[in-house]
Amino acid sequence: MTGEVSGIYTRLYPGGSPGRGGVMNCWNLRAAQSFGVSLVAGMAMSAGASASYAALPPVQVSNDRFDPSAKLVGPELKVDPFVGIDHDSRLRTFIDKKTGEVANQLYVHITYTGKEWKFYETASDDTANFLPLKKITSDSSHCDKLFGCIYTEDVVVEFDEATLEGREGKIYEIKLSPKFGDGLIITVSTEQIALQLAAIREIQETLADKAAGRVTLPKPLPPQGEGASVQVAQGGDVVLATARKVLEALGYALEPMSADGTSFSTLPTDHKFTQKEADCGTGLGIPFLWDSRTKTRVSITVSVASGRLTVRSGMDGILEVRGFGAHEDKPLSCTTKDAFAGEVLQQIQAALPQP
Repeated sequence: MTGEVSGIYTRLYPGGSPGRGGVMNCWNLRAAQSFGVSLVAGMAMSAGASASYAALPPVQVSNDRFDPSAKLVGPELKVDPFVGIDHDSRLRTFIDKKTGEVANQLYVHITYTGKEWKFYETASDDTANFLPLKKITSDSSHCDKLFGCIYTEDVVVEFDEATLEGREGKIYEIKLSPKFGDGLIITVSTEQIALQLAAIREIQETLADKAAGRVTLPKPLPPQGEGASVQVAQGGDVVLATARKVLEALGYALEPMSADGTSFSTLPTDHKFTQKEADCGTGLGIPFLWDSRTKTRVSITVSVASGRLTVRSGMDGILEVRGFGAHEDKPLSCTTKDAFAGEVLQQIQAALPQP
């Protein structure tokens, strides 16, 4: 039970004791135990493993000309059981630019408490196929003679392209078996698989276009929210031409006009958002947009219909993670606010010629 209470404690205070800069102490653990016993008894049956499936961010793609492979890192799925083993998992894909070979991995970060290591060694899937498992890193911290330590183990499980494609529209379950203790079942959601497959196919199309000498450009980010709009007296052609000049002057790369000539979008462009302009969530209660490691991009869509000019924007973002045992940038769930579209609209409106 002490290991379980330690687990409860670290979920309540992820950095350790709130009173001692992240270092656990027996007094606080006993305080946790005083309410933890009854809390576990009341919640263990209903708690189970709580997974965060909501609004998964997009797959992050690294595909610069200096790397022999394109790297695709899928969104992280967190499972935080009230009593048990925390684990975060995400799909990773490496596509060889010369051969087109696709290598898939499931990267798993495992956290547990106790008095000994589990040492995860082997993996198999829900069809009883054994899968290669590689150990990446391990660490222990907050050790206490009475309650043990907090242990972390990072592993990757490897599987081929056909395996992932065969799970389209389905979940994929992988069991990690340790040297000591019970196995841990990781569920890869249908959403994770769908996002990864879409990103893989897009990169494969890009590589095929390059091999054939066709030029491909990044796609605009989809618009979010209603945006901002205003009635205009000028004709649609004049308004859109003015908007293109304004956005080009601001440093945006433009896509061609739509087939019906009523709208256009910009390609993704780096932009440092403020909280007034966007929301990327929080970490430990602190907005990610406050963090200098947060990098964001934006696309702008401008349209004219029935004499009304509308500006909408869409964005994505990552938190750059370097060192201290971290291995992947963190994709963020970011959305622009209408205030940003409103600022762009005002600049376009101010540049319009008098009717």
